[in-house]
Amino acid sequence: MAEYWLISAPGDKTPQQTYTNLKSRMTGLTPVFSLQLPELKVGTLDTLVGLSDDLGKLDGFVESVTRKLAHYMGDVLEEHQDRVRENLLANGQDLSNFVTKFQWDTAKYPTKQSLRNLTEIISKQITQIEHDLKSKASAYNAIRGTLASLERKATGSLLTRNLGDLVKKEDFVLDSEYLTTQLVVVPKALTSEWERVYWKITDMVVPESSKQVYEDNDHGLYTVTLFKKVVDEFKLHARDKKFLVREFVYDEQALEAGKNEITKLESDKKKQFGPLVRWLRVNFSDSFIAWIHVKALRVFVESVLRYGLPVNFQAMLLQPSKKTYKKIKDMLDTCYQHLDNQGFSSSMYDANVCTITCLSYHTLSLHSQLDPILTSPRLRQLVVQLLLLSDRIPVHCRLSHSSPLCFPESLLMPFALLGRWWLYKSKMSSATIFSVLPLEPFASEVSAVALRHHVLYPLITWEQALVSAATRAFLSLKESLIP
Repeated sequence: MAEYWLISAPGDKTPQQTYTNLKSRMTGLTPVFSLQLPELKVGTLDTLVGLSDDLGKLDGFVESVTRKLAHYMGDVLEEHQDRVRENLLANGQDLSNFVTKFQWDTAKYPTKQSLRNLTEIISKQITQIEHDLKSKASAYNAIRGTLASLERKATGSLLTRNLGDLVKKEDFVLDSEYLTTQLVVVPKALTSEWERVYWKITDMVVPESSKQVYEDNDHGLYTVTLFKKVVDEFKLHARDKKFLVREFVYDEQALEAGKNEITKLESDKKKQFGPLVRWLRVNFSDSFIAWIHVKALRVFVESVLRYGLPVNFQAMLLQPSKKTYKKIKDMLDTCYQHLDNQGFSSSMYDANVCTITCLSYHTLSLHSQLDPILTSPRLRQLVVQLLLLSDRIPVHCRLSHSSPLCFPESLLMPFALLGRWWLYKSKMSSATIFSVLPLEPFASEVSAVALRHHVLYPLITWEQALVSAATRAFLSLKESLIP
């Protein structure tokens, strides 16, 4: 099982140089593969922000369908588990090979389409695959379940199994107006007791009419002939003596129909098996390929939001081992610690691990730490807009990395830029801010304007205060930086 980390780093003079530099740094720690992305249409900022959330959901959905296909392939192959790996391929390639040599499929996902359209194409494709999987699995499972039930009845204990294949016509008294033959299951420990008392269990039992027709490890199956009118009484008294009378009527047509049903089910299962495996193989490949394209879309969108325009970043795959996890993370922190100054903690490597048969992926959502905190779409949009402009803010207005932070870092650091800029514009001192609202959890000039706004209008929520402050600060920032 292989594990990969998908990362993106801002380009140096060229993206290739970024790749070369990281590869040389990682020598002896992990292989580094370049993930080649096509020139995709960036679109508007609002579109990118919306896609960031939508692609996260689509990623999970496509992964779940891919897992279902892989799991069901193993389920269908049953005793042929050695064939699972050879059927789980991506475009005819081993999964690891496909990922490390990824090429964008322009035939399926034209790069002339917008990012939103590409997302919808993949979503519709995988939704259809999931629907077809449910339909095909339901039909195949119904046949397999019925067949398994009949097979269990044909091979289980004498207490529950089908008795039709254990008896013959001559074992029964048939077409009699008064007599009937019953089948009785007798524990082996009570065989002598049965032979001694069966004809005395009730009146009207034919003496010496009992014979053993079958036995397993625990029980014997016996016939006994008696008058029809005492059958119920016989069953009652036999149960008291721990003898079980099985409900059975010898009917040659019904027995033949039962055998034909099993034969038909086996034939139907065999007919469906081959096409189903082929369908699973093809659609697993399509689903897996779509999944990796979603990863590529995510890293593109997140990188543009993270590093801004023009597009200049390099996506790369790392293949760490458990022994090198910490060293690789430390090296990444060292290589890209300067990104912290743009508002992100260096602990950006906490990400979802996506595991699949023979392969797992560790993908990095470059600003996923904001997701659970910035629940307001407007607030999130403002932060992203700020990040796109942050490189153009005067250096003396930036938040130093050593500034005290008492609120979640992933929220404070982007707003630190807003707060610092607003202080710079309004010439307001930190002392003035803290005298307005000296609360320890917010004792930072980071949310300066939001704090003042909250004091002036105490009925609004902190989120509303932040949105209002961010909007005002952003507009002021934009006017100053953009002609």
